[in-house]
Amino acid sequence: MKFLISKQTNLLHIVILMILAVSIPQKAFGEDTQNFTISVEAKDFRSALAQAESEALQKAITAFLPYKEQLGYATEIQTKILDNSQKFTKVEPIGQLKGYDSTVYKFDITVDMKILKDTVDDFKSNIADVSDENLKVGQDDSEKVKRFRKAADQGDPEAQFYLGVAYYNGEGVPQDYAKAAKWYRKAADQGIPKAQLNLGYLYYNGEGVPQDYAEAVKWYRKAADQGIPEAQFNLGVAYGNGKGV
Repeated sequence: MKFLISKQTNLLHIVILMILAVSIPQKAFGEDTQNFTISVEAKDFRSALAQAESEALQKAITAFLPYKEQLGYATEIQTKILDNSQKFTKVEPIGQLKGYDSTVYKFDITVDMKILKDTVDDFKSNIADVSDENLKVGQDDSEKVKRFRKAADQGDPEAQFYLGVAYYNGEGVPQDYAKAAKWYRKAADQGIPKAQLNLGYLYYNGEGVPQDYAEAVKWYRKAADQGIPEAQFNLGVAYGNGKGV
């Protein structure tokens, strides 16, 4: 990452590198760990810490959970992981770069992969329990799809999203990316951020819809504006690669 200082920059605002005097409790981890060095730009330390931890956990999840599988319940996974992050992360602030309106904070984050995997596995085992009581089923995939479709046809955005997931993964129905896109769009148009994220992914990769980076960025941004870390990350990747922006 490069930081440019203009000739007009006031001396008081010249970038300063310092070690943060922040004490974060440490804990013993097992051997199955991964380390990530994350730099984030934020207004304050607390916001930077949350964003850095989220990015590290997303990278850790991607290390063992295929992205296509994450698409099925990306928001739920992220929520559960962040809610329990203190169980499997160890964060060490290692520096900061001060600018005009914000600061770039740098962290070393250790993730206990065993505990993280156990948490995700536990979540996946209970994925059938969706928020709407009418959609809580303990039956096979085809029966779930029937229930999802009934609610989706009545305009339930969560059911529309899960029906999109079913078509994307081929669970209870033949795999069909075009139909996945159709149902993701219906849910996305109703403001469901995880549907916006997944629809953006389809456009970015040309799955079920013509590849369109600008359209992908549009939907990533909608989800990112609702606080979805994966969308914020994907939007950053799009900017980094100059695709759709």
